[in-house]
Order: sequence, then structure tokens, then C-alpha cells
Amino acid sequence: RLSGGIRVDAVRNTNEGGYFGDRSVSNAALAGLVAVTLVPTAQLTITGQAARGFRDPILSDRFYRGPVGRGFIEGNPDLKPETSLQFDLTARYTAGRVLLAAAGYHYRITDLVERYAVTPTLFRFRNRGRGELRGVEIEAQTTLPRGFALAATAEASQGRDGTDHTPLDDIAPPAVSLTLRYAAGARVASY
Repeated sequence: RLSGGIRVDAVRNTNEGGYFGDRSVSNAALAGLVAVTLVPTAQLTITGQAARGFRDPILSDRFYRGPVGRGFIEGNPDLKPETSLQFDLTARYTAGRVLLAAAGYHYRITDLVERYAVTPTLFRFRNRGRGELRGVEIEAQTTLPRGFALAATAEASQGRDGTDHTPLDDIAPPAVSLTLRYAAGARVASY
């Protein structure tokens, strides 16, 4: 199977008065994706996807100036929008009551918007340049007798600066979870 999509994103931010005065910022970009799904057997599907994304900085990134939980933050009205090139590969295997899935991804972000500390209590925003995120996710699910189901997941990710390879902020730590679910009839479930 082959699937894809394309869209145009257009964003306009306007600030009136305040610390930054009367400012207006407009940006537009093309975004989209293409995906290929292979089905080598009735139980196995493999999907590869490539996508281009666009994210305009939000109003507070550009125009907010004031207190935050750990100090004081000042926006940056001159921020550029982020763009990304994303690659994902996912494999799913189903056999009877068991579902196994594994996924890997690699994202390249240009003009990454970053909050950084100028002093221990003063924060600002800037475009960092390039960033790279990589990660893997693994999942296993099975249905058990008497309305029970068991699921286990594990995930790990890494974010690095695209130039000097220093770690990026706000990357989730590795995680493992185990969930036991019970369904009593069609309308009640417990986790």
C-alpha cells in the first residue's frame, strides 16, 4: 500500500502593545508525508514513512515577557519557524492473541526553537540551528482468559545538536511499562 498527503500551513501572530510593541509575524510552508506498507505475510506488516513538518513558534515563545515557575522568561519576536524531516519504520506481528510491534524513528529539525538559561533565573528563546532525535519503541500485547489483557512497552530516545552533538533538553528518559487491563462486559474496563 502507498499513501501520502500534502498541505500548506500558514500562520500569523500579532502582538499589540506590551514590551515588544506592535509586531506581526507571518509564515507559510509546505508539509506532507509519504508512506509505504508491505504485507509479506497475513500476520506481518512493515511500514516506512518519510515526512516534512513545520512548526511556527507559539505566541508565548515570541511575545511573552514575565514570571515563570523557575524565574523570569523573555520571548523572542524574531524566531524562525522550525522545519523537520522525519523517517519512521514500524513492524507489527499478530498471531492469535498476541501482538508484537517495534518502531524506530529519526527526525532532523532545522531552526530548532529552544528555551535557554541566560542566568539561573532568566530564560530566553532562540533558534538553536539543527537538532536530531532518534528513538525506538517496542510493544507486546496479549489477551488473557476471563476478560484480562496484558501489555508491555519499552521506549528509548536520544536528542542531539546537529552540529556539536551536545544533548538536547526535554528528551524523555528511557521507560518501561506493564499494564494489566480487565474488561467487565462491553462498557466497563479497569487498568
